[in-house]
This record gives sequence, C-alpha cells and structure tokens, in this order.
Amino acid sequence: MIPKGFTDEFPRKDNLFTLKEAMPYDEIYTKVWAERPKNIACEEFKYWFAFVTLGVLVGICGFFCTLWVQCLTDWVMNYMHILIYSGAEEDDPSTYNVFIPYLWFTGMAGIYGFIATSMTTFWA
Repeated sequence: MIPKGFTDEFPRKDNLFTLKEAMPYDEIYTKVWAERPKNIACEEFKYWFAFVTLGVLVGICGFFCTLWVQCLTDWVMNYMHILIYSGAEEDDPSTYNVFIPYLWFTGMAGIYGFIATSMTTFWA
C-alpha cells in the first residue's frame, strides 16, 4: 500500500501485523516454570498414558485400513476374473479375455495410486 496520500484508513493494511501478538516461546525458561512444584510420578504416568493411547489408536486405525485395502483388492480381483472368463469357453484358455482385464487392473491401480498420492500430499 502506498503510504503517501492513503493514510485516511486506520489501521493501514500494510501494518496489520502490529496488532498481533507473538506466542511466548521462551516462557518455559522463566522462573515460574523452572521452579514449579513437580510430581514426577504423575508426569511420567501422563506421558506413558498418552503414548499407550496413541499406540492403541494407531494400531486400530492400521487394522481397519488393512481390512479396507484387502476388501478393495478382493473386489478388483473378483471383477477382473469376471472380465477374464466372460465369453470364454469352458476349459479353453485360448478364449480367455486378457486385454480388457489388463486395462481394468492397470486403471484401478493407477486410480488408487493417484488417490493415495493426493491424500499423502494434500491431507497429511
């Protein structure tokens, strides 16, 4: 914002940052925090409880993600086998369809890879 001639609005848009207050990152070194009464057993218990809770939650989430991935993989493979055997004569491998199932599997793998990459990049 040009300072000359544009001083009729307050606060000016180019110095709005002066209204903000920074977080006191060095507050933990003050005497109040350094000499506070500590209950070591309680603090250790809180740390371990937090770690155990986080570990259990991550394990449960991983378990459900594994189940979801397995169901998704089974669905893709089942549909691919349906595409392979559609229109084929019984016990004659030369009549199996292979190109369309190949496109199906490649396309689904690409879509899942794109979704996983996007989730990792933008949502993590």
